Amino acid sequence: MTTPIILRGHVDEAGHLVVELPPDAPRGAVEVRLLPLEEKAPEDMTEEELDAALAALRADPTTFTGLGLRSDEIARSLDVGAWAHRTDIVDSVEYVQEMRRQRRNRRLNRED
Repeated sequence: MTTPIILRGHVDEAGHLVVELPPDAPRGAVEVRLLPLEEKAPEDMTEEELDAALAALRADPTTFTGLGLRSDEIARSLDVGAWAHRTDIVDSVEYVQEMRRQRRNRRLNRED
């Protein structure tokens, strides 16, 4: 198995996928998976936008089901290691805990 290549691109109005492939991209048959990107990063979203995004996730029946994937399929997922290139994350557990602390503090300090 080869390591997947993660590329960013867009789908134009005609429905064409537009990406620029690196020179070492595989030749021949490939599998393409499309994952819509959020317009804003979570840290740039307002509380209302975060609440709406969370409500949409909770309403989606596939969000918490694991989509019926086996452990080997999960391990091959493009989501595993998605933040591996981030140099600002030294300890991933601490990073997530800090994100949660900041969100909790924002919620506690906001005026309703």
